[in-house]
Amino acid sequence: MSDLFGDEEFDWKKEWQDMPDFFQENKQTVASVVVNFLTVDDMNKFSELVGRRITFKTKSIMYPVIQNDTKRVYVDEDDA
Repeated sequence: MSDLFGDEEFDWKKEWQDMPDFFQENKQTVASVVVNFLTVDDMNKFSELVGRRITFKTKSIMYPVIQNDTKRVYVDEDDA
């Protein structure tokens, strides 16, 4: 395999030494439901019922609300 920025060979296994293992848990949803509204009033009532803000731009909502408790910080290699 060649390096992205040159012609020299790149051995990822050599570079990956002493790196921590990474496991991604399954984050797929179990089911999806399409809900159609005949009126804006119906949409607003449904919004109140589920306790979520729904607008014309809303593509989907998750139930229950998932609180993102991880704090992500972008670190540039130049800053490290």
